Amino acid sequence: MHDFEILYADIELNDLLSSINETDTKIFTVCHGSYHANFIANRVAEILIGLNFDERTIEIGKIAGLIHDIGCISGKKGHALKSAQMCAKFLSKINVTQLEKNLIVQAIADHSNGNNIKSAIGAALLIADKTDLSKKRVLNPNDVNNYHKNLLEVDNVEITVQAKEMLINFVASDKFSITALYELWSKAFTIPAKAAKYFNLSAVFAVNNLRVDNIYE
Repeated sequence: MHDFEILYADIELNDLLSSINETDTKIFTVCHGSYHANFIANRVAEILIGLNFDERTIEIGKIAGLIHDIGCISGKKGHALKSAQMCAKFLSKINVTQLEKNLIVQAIADHSNGNNIKSAIGAALLIADKTDLSKKRVLNPNDVNNYHKNLLEVDNVEITVQAKEMLINFVASDKFSITALYELWSKAFTIPAKAAKYFNLSAVFAVNNLRVDNIYE
């Protein structure tokens, strides 16, 4: 088994992610547990594959995505640093080098604000995390604020790389407002744009493949 597969099947990690699911249901409006962890692992891989990174970098990126929010077991405040501290226990169960551990820990510690992007893994994790914006992530559709009501109109967020652009496309209903999303949570735009620059790409946003100009400038 590959390292990611070993960690993906780890009982302790799965129990922790399940516990986060329960915590989310009581405290948060969106998922930080199993669904989000798996989505981010796959989305990081998708980004790195699209940018032609090697298989090992892709696997290390998936590992970072899988465990990036485990600190949410203690609440969302400061969860990035808490997750980085907690991940050592899980990384000791797989055959990652010290350099790879350092990349994973640094990427996780930085994934909230993107103030210290030092690797492709860190940049991909930031983009993946901030674009997990769809109705699939909303825990209780009957108890939401305006931000999450807007997310309920989003089916998926697609990411494609073409030429020197990273296109981030919201597949959504006619009720979705990208302007409202920016006003309520600008990180969905400013942080992916910052991370895309690490890859020498310009982030471009669209709704149902219709580009939106200057949304984050």
